[in-house]
Amino acid sequence: MDTHTEHVARQLAQEMASWKSIEVRVRTGISDHRVGSGVSKAFDVDSEHYIETSAGRRFSEHLGLKNEKTVTRYMYFCDGSKCADVSFSREDASVQQSVVIKRQYGMEGKSDRKQLPAPLLYFYVGREPLYEALTKGRPAGQSEVMGRACDEFLFEGVRWDVTQDQVFYLDRQTSVPLKVDSFRDAAARQKGQVFGTWTARSFDRVQGLPMVLKSTQTAYAPDGNLQFTWDFDVQSIEFGKDYPASTFWPVLRPGVTVLDSIANKAYQTPGGQKSPQETRIETAVAVQPIRAEVPRAWSSLAPGVTLGVGCAALLAAGVMWWRRAPIPLGPHDSG
Repeated sequence: MDTHTEHVARQLAQEMASWKSIEVRVRTGISDHRVGSGVSKAFDVDSEHYIETSAGRRFSEHLGLKNEKTVTRYMYFCDGSKCADVSFSREDASVQQSVVIKRQYGMEGKSDRKQLPAPLLYFYVGREPLYEALTKGRPAGQSEVMGRACDEFLFEGVRWDVTQDQVFYLDRQTSVPLKVDSFRDAAARQKGQVFGTWTARSFDRVQGLPMVLKSTQTAYAPDGNLQFTWDFDVQSIEFGKDYPASTFWPVLRPGVTVLDSIANKAYQTPGGQKSPQETRIETAVAVQPIRAEVPRAWSSLAPGVTLGVGCAALLAAGVMWWRRAPIPLGPHDSG
């Protein structure tokens, strides 16, 4: 890295390493600009509550709202060694429907995309902390975002749901990401044909740390027409709190179907009565055992420090596979 890039990386590392823990609540408004698509969104607002500690423990809850009424609910947990996804009934969001125990958090076993809400998602390139990824990126120019001078850095072949090139616009004064453009490939990038852009709408300080609290993500069709807009509003954010270990593992309710890909078994918790659907699920699992995915290494924020938050569908190991992702944080989903 050149001297300036080293300075940017060092500044980012210092900021991210200062996050002993983070708790954030984000409200995401979802706008579908497609005309005549015939697709109706399950919800138009995602309300997310996320916590992560430097020990790698993680928790998030997503509420999908339609006309301010809760229509979907998902929770994700990680105790530092194993993870759990919990889905809830669409008829009654207080009723647990199924639990999947696995190694990867949320959808992180499906791509190299870190499951985080904006703006924290953009402190990563894939699942690698931005300050580490700078060794693989290259300076791409200078520009302004919100009237602030920015340095551009290009990262090629980023493995999100769709492999893409990404250009990060980092605030020159603080190194905080203020904008990210996504391109399908080098040819599209050379033509300036973006298929997704995240842009800050505010720039603030929280507990002395620079942070974007309002931002917008857009997604475009191959013909350049706008398809979706996501407006992210951070409603609260706190750093450095302590949390009991129980925060990061679900309390299983009676009669809940559990699919454990680590122990390679499926069962129902004591109490409650199996529904016909749950009986079919367990029968299918008995015929074809659950296979655990090979765990992928987690990136660290800094030596001994990790961070993460974000976008997700229930990974049900073949169960409830038709459910939509509860929070569309990028150009791949509409809610």
